[in-house]
Amino acid sequence: MSDVSVLLERIDAEFSALEGKIKRAQGEKLQEHQERQNRLAKFKEEMDTLPDVWRPRLEALMKRFGDHAKVAP
Repeated sequence: MSDVSVLLERIDAEFSALEGKIKRAQGEKLQEHQERQNRLAKFKEEMDTLPDVWRPRLEALMKRFGDHAKVAP
């Protein structure tokens, strides 16, 4: 009878360990997703600042070359 109870304890231990692994993996994936979302938000903020960089340069080129060249963003 003890062989069966030992087997059942081992089975229960394996399922408990598996549940723990699944929860850890889900937590890691959730954290990765949140970090990715944070990086994406930072990227969008940086992209919004780019027109402030290229617009003055483009306007300077337009003033310098006037009708000699057509410049469009």
